[in-house]
Amino acid sequence: MRTHHTLIGSLLVLGAASLSLTACSSDPVANEAAACDAYAGFADSVAAAKATLANEPTVGEIADARDSVQSAYADLGASLESVAADRKTALEDAVAAFNSAVENVDSDMTVPEAVQSLSGEFQALEQADTHITEALNCG
Repeated sequence: MRTHHTLIGSLLVLGAASLSLTACSSDPVANEAAACDAYAGFADSVAAAKATLANEPTVGEIADARDSVQSAYADLGASLESVAADRKTALEDAVAAFNSAVENVDSDMTVPEAVQSLSGEFQALEQADTHITEALNCG
């Protein structure tokens, strides 16, 4: 009986963990939109703090401005981590797909045929590379 309860408990915990992971994950487009919204909130909090500091604030108002900036920064940081993880995953997937495609080239193909067969995977690899370059501002 105890094993039965332990098994049921374990399954419930595993199910809850799976559900929470599924609920937390978003697609890359949604993550970028959330990051843009979080950045707008951060920029607004910085602008509000600047206005507060320019108008002879009380110590309490300065602390409130700081708290607002810190909160917006925390939201932005979490959103940026999601975007970075999406880009890293896309690059890892593209490299793995290209590697697999090269390994699975038919040995009876001519070189031009082999190159043509790799074009889709290579295009995905280039796209992932471009996204990383843009994110890092590497030029």
